[in-house]
Amino acid sequence: MRHIDATQTPLWSLVSGLNLLLSQDIDDDAVCCAVVAKRLRRALRADWLPPEARRSADDTYQRHLLYEDEAGRFSVGSFVWKPGQATPVHDHTGWGVVGVVDGELVSENFAPDPEGRLAQTSVVALKPGATTWLFPAAGDIHRIVNPSTRNTAISIHVYGAPFAAVCRNRYGLETNMAPAAALPSAADGIRAAPARSLSRG
Repeated sequence: MRHIDATQTPLWSLVSGLNLLLSQDIDDDAVCCAVVAKRLRRALRADWLPPEARRSADDTYQRHLLYEDEAGRFSVGSFVWKPGQATPVHDHTGWGVVGVVDGELVSENFAPDPEGRLAQTSVVALKPGATTWLFPAAGDIHRIVNPSTRNTAISIHVYGAPFAAVCRNRYGLETNMAPAAALPSAADGIRAAPARSLSRG
């Protein structure tokens, strides 16, 4: 079991709640995501995040592993987005919930059109305290963007999988529905800056 050394922080409360939730073997991803989002909203403050969990990277967004369940049921990470940084269009291996701590993010969602090309289906603007979630059965092809030209954004992500096994495929909008590349891990597949682990033990 890996986590930052902060047992009284909102992170610990979130992790405890996730352990309790996932011990109930909920098989409905929508229900699971709704409950996770409710718990995550209580943790959407920057004051408990250690400085290393707020560090950015110049060329792409930066991911920091905050906690990973030893059984592989879930992981929690902080993501730091400098102005204009974004993920490519991608999907996930399981459910995921995102909450914004600082700044603003946009979640752009996609689905194949009748010709098999990806088309944008919705855009969700996320301000501090807001959450959104996706899971494969409901269609989870998306990208996340920091639309600001001046402000850095910080978000907390909870995934129903180990941190390095979250992403599945990356897609090219200029081509067709076929994945542009398989993603063996979050670290190299979506070209994020290498994840920094804040774990101890």
